Amino acid sequence: MAEPTRKVEPLVPSKDEFREKGMEEIEQALAERKDAIIELIHLVDRLHESDLLPLINALVNHRDLATSAFFREINRPHNAKFARNVVDFIGFLGTIEFKNMQPFMEKINKGMLEADVEEEKDDMISMFQLIKALKDPEVNRSIRVILAFLRGMGKEE
Repeated sequence: MAEPTRKVEPLVPSKDEFREKGMEEIEQALAERKDAIIELIHLVDRLHESDLLPLINALVNHRDLATSAFFREINRPHNAKFARNVVDFIGFLGTIEFKNMQPFMEKINKGMLEADVEEEKDDMISMFQLIKALKDPEVNRSIRVILAFLRGMGKEE
């Protein structure tokens, strides 16, 4: 008859087996996240090319010093005012309807191109030319838009 087992010895893998299993797990994790890892490599390349990688590395290595310097600077009166202005500006941007502004901004760009061409000319515009320009439908439409903008801006609510 066989002797009863009194002590169970756990099977301890050797260092090589342990290392091989770890490498298999790493390979599987890399394969599952291939796209993200390739994107991360591209990001690191861009950071290196733009010389930002050493800066980020230094900030991480000296994060306590960098954090205390950041908060010391942000708490100075003129910087605190700047930070409040940035927050207020971001809040203001949230109130703007950008989809409504798109056509307006395109017209401003066209106007800037026309103004750039006209800026090169040195000739004076006469009163007659100014009055004649008011009859031009494009100029008249632009003046109406500017007047409507000024009316809206000046309204007391």
